[in-house]
Amino acid sequence: MTRRRLLVAVYLLVLLGGGIAWLTLGSPSADARISTSQAGVGLFDPGTGSWLLRDADGDTASFFYGEPGDTPLMGDWNCDGEDTVGMYRASTGFVYVRDTNDFGFADRQFFYGLAGDIPIAGDWNNNGCDTLAIYRNGTVYLSNQLATGVAEKVFFFGVPGDKPFTGDFDGNGTTDIGLHRESTGIVYYMTVIPDGSVAATADQFFYGNPGDRMVAGDWNLNQTETVGLFRPSASRFYLRNTNSLGVADAEFPLGSGGWLPVAGEFSLGSEVTTTTTSTTTTTTTTTTLPTGGPLTIMPIGDSITQGATGWKTYRCDLDNRLDGVGASFDFVGGLSGPNGGGSYSCAFDQDHEGRWGKRVDEVSGDVINSVQARQPDVALIHLGTNDILQGQGAAGTASELQLLIQGIQGVNPDITIMVAQIIPCNPAGGNPQFGSKCTSDLPALNEAIGSFGSLSTGQSTVVVVDMENGFSLSDLRDDVHPTDTGDQVIAGRWMSALQSSGVL
Repeated sequence: MTRRRLLVAVYLLVLLGGGIAWLTLGSPSADARISTSQAGVGLFDPGTGSWLLRDADGDTASFFYGEPGDTPLMGDWNCDGEDTVGMYRASTGFVYVRDTNDFGFADRQFFYGLAGDIPIAGDWNNNGCDTLAIYRNGTVYLSNQLATGVAEKVFFFGVPGDKPFTGDFDGNGTTDIGLHRESTGIVYYMTVIPDGSVAATADQFFYGNPGDRMVAGDWNLNQTETVGLFRPSASRFYLRNTNSLGVADAEFPLGSGGWLPVAGEFSLGSEVTTTTTSTTTTTTTTTTLPTGGPLTIMPIGDSITQGATGWKTYRCDLDNRLDGVGASFDFVGGLSGPNGGGSYSCAFDQDHEGRWGKRVDEVSGDVINSVQARQPDVALIHLGTNDILQGQGAAGTASELQLLIQGIQGVNPDITIMVAQIIPCNPAGGNPQFGSKCTSDLPALNEAIGSFGSLSTGQSTVVVVDMENGFSLSDLRDDVHPTDTGDQVIAGRWMSALQSSGVL
């Protein structure tokens, strides 16, 4: 079995002496005595639910797991020698851990802890399994079970405000605890877990700056875990091969400053989805009708895609246009029918991935899971209206759309993705608070979407489809949703894109 240790900044729930307390989940260790692979690092975007893992060779993989606002975890939850992801959800107090690094449902879930505690995790008893602990204002509470329960050890370490992380700092097979004191830049680490409510003894050295986020791992395969840090101001990792003052032995850029770091020993294998280059080039590919079956098309969006009882939606008109050219096709998706039940005003293939009232971040996980399950040939994405109207700026919405596209490509590398510059909304209708959201923010989002062709890869073409210019406000049935005539406009532009891109 390999060894793994990692920092995790999350708050979990634990019952302490009959009282409920929030406990932290972290990256415990799986049989830390022998490490067979160098540790890698990862980042979690709390705004979108997207993960980015980087192994010791520099290969990366990205996927969605969890929801925006979750706190990331990583550890060997099933004692198989492989670190995998987990999430803590502050809104419910539940922890969700998964035994593989990919999309899917949690393999185990439970609640633990109270808000305000800082979670850490490790193999505290050297049994090859990662379990939980919390750090609460200078006190550590350890548990040897991956479940709600009473702390088995309690001891003092550090002072309120210290930031905990974990690692096997002496290589003896059990997880130790470190602290970073931002006010002084000192790292404290202990290698003996005390029994009883006594203070732990610790070694110390200077490393890092205020605001840095500490992790630990076996970066050079010497069977001892040493410090590393993620510096948000530089979006960069700095790894050191000894627990001592000095410059980093390795450094590299990764992710974005607002993301949360983890570390552990994991194998990306076939999950590798991105390269280590820092620039993106546009690659053009041509997709043709699949042999031996219909062209599968997944309509993805919000209420404009789903529609309500008595509406047609653009999907009805697109269905008719495809029939008109004799195309063999099949709309696919995990949903069917309009919002609230009932029926549409025309008959057509009703499968879709349109969700009434939802933002990009709210649908991304479900959409990517659906793409992974159904492997469509083409995705039609019209998303972003609710994000803008609910007050999110163009830049944030565009970033979430980009991650969604890359997530789709990660689970279906050969897909053709058509992404819409979304239809306009009415700034002077029944919702005057829309105002500049319709006249400024939405056009700015569409300008950003205009560059998404650069997300094409050698296998997957990304096509930008202009739904904004030439779409009249008179084609809206309210301030947002298209009339039957507006649906015809949208369907016509999807059809033109399908034909001009070589899909049809």
